[in-house]
Amino acid sequence: GDVERFERNGVRFEDGTFAEVDTVILATGYTFNFPYLKPQELLPVKNNQISLYKYVFPPDLDNLAVIGLIQPIGSIAPMAELQARWATRVFAGKTDLPSRDVMVKDIEDMRMAMERRYTASQRHTLQVDFVAYMDQLAHQIGVRPPLKRYFLTDFRFWFRLFVGGNFPYVYRLVGPGAWPGAREAIETAGKRIKGAVKQRECRMRRYKRRGTLDEYLPYASMKWWASWLVVILLTGLWVFCSGPASIPVWHYFGHVLLFFFVIFMFLMYFNLVYDMSTMC
Repeated sequence: GDVERFERNGVRFEDGTFAEVDTVILATGYTFNFPYLKPQELLPVKNNQISLYKYVFPPDLDNLAVIGLIQPIGSIAPMAELQARWATRVFAGKTDLPSRDVMVKDIEDMRMAMERRYTASQRHTLQVDFVAYMDQLAHQIGVRPPLKRYFLTDFRFWFRLFVGGNFPYVYRLVGPGAWPGAREAIETAGKRIKGAVKQRECRMRRYKRRGTLDEYLPYASMKWWASWLVVILLTGLWVFCSGPASIPVWHYFGHVLLFFFVIFMFLMYFNLVYDMSTMC
């Protein structure tokens, strides 16, 4: 229950219970400021709110950047790295900031979005979503992965980027600071993650085969699913496309293609997320 009062050697709660305690920690969050800046007006903080473009640049200064002053839903380290990459490019004159009016409007838009999403309090002033914010920073640097191009030229890799983990390597595929090993690091990240937590011999070795078909359906269960789908769809062709109340064949196959696409995406997602190839 809630605290009713503090006594000499403990705490009395509203339900009448008593607990002996030595120390009370008030976990009320934290505040931030910049006491080392002179003058303090360079980065004014009011009610835990600060006006920074993308939580990095003051709109009136282009030679000062704040790194890591965010509360992400996700890891802060990759975000701080992208912030630092952006800031160093701005300082080096390789990337330009937008006009002051554009930055001020963006700050206000993000503040209004925060107010619509969270309860108005000093606790919710720096929240960001991991993928959305990383993409915003990557757009500023020019390192956002070209998903449309991958969709047309390399569907499997696009699918991995679209539904897989948003690793920091994703922002090393193209643009300034691109790394030739980024793609391999993305594709093998699952093995490295599971390698640290899975120390048993995989018993699925005898079920795994390597061939053209196995690149898409590497498990016996997936082949079983695919086989029965073919049987069901051929049966449907006979049932729905024959007799006086039949539907046009092209109409049936249009639905079939859509159905196959959904199942195919599901199977690829299954393979991506539940791949058991580690240590096999």
